[in-house]
Amino acid sequence: MITAAELAAMQVTQALTLTTACSIGRRSYASDGMGGETETVTWHASMCRATASNNAPDYQIYAARANETMLWRITFAAGADVQETDKITIGARVYEVLGVLAPGTIETARVTVCMEV
Repeated sequence: MITAAELAAMQVTQALTLTTACSIGRRSYASDGMGGETETVTWHASMCRATASNNAPDYQIYAARANETMLWRITFAAGADVQETDKITIGARVYEVLGVLAPGTIETARVTVCMEV
């Protein structure tokens, strides 16, 4: 069993590897008054790291949604507020979050599976 102090130390170590500035966009929808909706995206700054990979077994459930597009693993600090419906920008690149990998009982970082759009 790891202690709370040991978990905190692991989270700090993970956070030190998050060296890329990014923005997480949260979508919301409002009625346009004509039976449709208008999408609004609210952005907040974060730090992350991104790795291209299609080979991890956890990613196979997202492969069909990605339509043969390269999948990306974008990692954030433990507990980061990122959801499956969010967008992520890194520089001029935009990614759609396809899933947030469940951390199990111990989370040292929040890992997302994304595709570039």
